[in-house]
Amino acid sequence: MILDVTAVNFGLKSEREQNSIIFQFQGFLNSLHFPIEILVQSRKLDLTPYLTKLRKRATEQTTDLLKAQTLDYIDFISELINMANIMKKRFYVIIGWENIELQNVSFVDKLLNRGNSISLLKISEKDFKTHGNELRERAGVIASGLGSIGLHCKQLTTEELIELFYNFYNPGIADKERLGDLETLQANIVSRKEVEGDFNVEKPHNTTDETPVIDNTQYVKEQDKIKKQAVAVEKAESSPAPTPATTPVPATATDKPAENKPQEQNPNVK
Repeated sequence: MILDVTAVNFGLKSEREQNSIIFQFQGFLNSLHFPIEILVQSRKLDLTPYLTKLRKRATEQTTDLLKAQTLDYIDFISELINMANIMKKRFYVIIGWENIELQNVSFVDKLLNRGNSISLLKISEKDFKTHGNELRERAGVIASGLGSIGLHCKQLTTEELIELFYNFYNPGIADKERLGDLETLQANIVSRKEVEGDFNVEKPHNTTDETPVIDNTQYVKEQDKIKKQAVAVEKAESSPAPTPATTPVPATATDKPAENKPQEQNPNVK
């Protein structure tokens, strides 16, 4: 299972926030009891779908001025991408299952080249579902741990997996020859009849309708809301309390003003 993970701009965070992210990521790695693979892929930024959408909007403009400005903007973006060679980084977390044992290959099968790994990788339907549930549990642990740091992660669908592997194995032509609709890539295959109860990896098996796609977007939103509330409470507690306004004390009957007595004159002074 492959999870697509978003990035966080670590450089724009304060020192306190950076230390918090480091400690949370350290705790996330220490909490794992199974191996994972973190993959960083640098790919040239592809804005073909965005530019196609803009060209469609340009044809729908009612005024010639807006249409001309939209076409000029499309040309500007296209030239900017070609000149600047803008790259985009993608981050993936790969969760594998390594406890599937292959069948032993006899000497005759080796000579006849009948011992390929695909034909020998056969498990029962019950074991397949059991391993699938355990794999989803692992992915849930990763989604929860990354969500506490503020990272969105989403399970790749079948079409997204095909596009990912297509870009891996065809880096030279992936930008020029884009994948079409997934339905056009599917075709029936002919294989020998399998024993009932065995799961054959060569046979297409749709699992998207059985289990929902893992996505921690809602969990990340809840965590952000909790953090904002904690910051607001901390600011309210750290701000100085307002000083009470002083009111004048009314004079009482005993507090009489001092009488102005005439100064005594010196008898020697005339």
